[in-house]
Amino acid sequence: SATTRVELGVNLNASQTKFRGAGDTGTPIATSINADIAADDVIVPTSNLQQEDGLTVVTSDTGTSYSFTYDGFQTSTSASAGTPLFGASTATQTFSSTLAGLVFTIETADTNGAATFTYKSSNPNTLIGEFNSLSTLASAIDNVTGLSSRVVTSGSASTLYLAPEDANLALDFEAVSDPTGTFLTDINFIDTTSGSNRFATMQGLANIINGSAIAGVSASISSAQADSSIDIFADSPLATITFANIDGAALTGAAFLTEFGMTASTALGPSYQASTSSLSMASGNITPHFERGIRVFDAFGEGHDLRVGFLKLDERTWAAEIFAINGDEVPALPDGQIAAGTIVFNNDGSLRSVTQSLLEPDAIVWSNEAAPSSLVFDFGTQGEPVGTTGAANFGLTDGLRQFSAPYNVDFINQNGAAAGLLDSVTIDEDGFITANFNNGETKILYKIPLADFANPNGLISKTGNVFSQSFGSGEVNLKQIGEGGVGRLSPSSLETANSDLSEELTDMIVAQRAYQAAAKVITTADELLEELNRVT
Repeated sequence: SATTRVELGVNLNASQTKFRGAGDTGTPIATSINADIAADDVIVPTSNLQQEDGLTVVTSDTGTSYSFTYDGFQTSTSASAGTPLFGASTATQTFSSTLAGLVFTIETADTNGAATFTYKSSNPNTLIGEFNSLSTLASAIDNVTGLSSRVVTSGSASTLYLAPEDANLALDFEAVSDPTGTFLTDINFIDTTSGSNRFATMQGLANIINGSAIAGVSASISSAQADSSIDIFADSPLATITFANIDGAALTGAAFLTEFGMTASTALGPSYQASTSSLSMASGNITPHFERGIRVFDAFGEGHDLRVGFLKLDERTWAAEIFAINGDEVPALPDGQIAAGTIVFNNDGSLRSVTQSLLEPDAIVWSNEAAPSSLVFDFGTQGEPVGTTGAANFGLTDGLRQFSAPYNVDFINQNGAAAGLLDSVTIDEDGFITANFNNGETKILYKIPLADFANPNGLISKTGNVFSQSFGSGEVNLKQIGEGGVGRLSPSSLETANSDLSEELTDMIVAQRAYQAAAKVITTADELLEELNRVT
């Protein structure tokens, strides 16, 4: 018989990481002085990127454009042979002794008070804030929680870059003891004010994007310690994401996206779309988080293997697709996709809603020309969480559910069967005659009634375990087994005969005597013939 109904009982793992939305990966281009930096290293200006440049990000689901500005860092005075800094022309050359006794502090909201830095002419310990060169000063600053610093040498000039790890924070410099009286000015350490959506490191940009103020966009860092990159992507796999450059106040035409090798001004995504072959589970291009096979049968009794795939889109929302494993069996359906939609769960794990297209897909037209199959899929009882005031229906966990537990299939039932041949017939104690087929199906053909009589003892007993109705027994009354005083059947049992044993034994003795007499006659005849032959 053809399948018309499919029932599923499955737990979808609530701990499953949702499918990632479309996005782009930013990695400093190989020719840049920012190449190979760590995630928390200060990004330094280049020909592609200047201070106050940045990028905007917008996703199609929120429609909100977010701007992020490359700013909040300090650039020191460069040291070079032509313009030494405190007597040093390179990053590693020791500053002049004129700085002896120098002590200054740097403070942000994240430094747990002011961090102190002290000039020490030889063997400085950068872990406790001692320095004697541009390079050791950068190391001492970088060792402070909440600060990031590095020295970059370009050509003959070496420059120190300094930023709070959270570039939105203000920087405060203070000279505690300055023998020159102008150290902070000479090195160009100038107080900065706080800002918003401001970054100076890849990690800082990722932290802003992942903050509570930004909706629909997320970021992650790959290889945080070196040769890092930042991935910026839409939260929803169904959304597109678009990046654009911000040209800062200098209006140099500089481009953050160019510096990081990212796509500008072109919508990317979505990463999943059931109606697009390259982005669907049915096509095989998207791997479901969980899938399970179902065999259904058409009107010819021929089996067809389907799969139901599930993909987590959000915390309580899953995409689902029903598709034929062999798409050639349903040639009218691209990639063999029979139905697609979404499934939503309540916050207690019960089923909230299922897209109607998943419940009652369009009739399936098979390539073998069997009658089209109209399937109904039962995913369980949908509704509001139990206890919701005024709810028309309560969602249950009698079909699909979402708990923080491994994927588990409780049942997958369908009511169809392959074509089968009659294998045997059985009769049970209730009188049902059942046909058993070699495909596992059974069919009840008939129910045997039992005959009742007003006076069963008045029945006439006949040979062959047969009784016949008589005037004394009354008319026959057919009843259902087990009802109205009649008994039950005992199938596959040997019934005691209703014959008169003494009469049957007497008949057997008579037959034996007749056999013996006949045998004696034959013996006598044989003796006479033998004697006659001898005389002649």
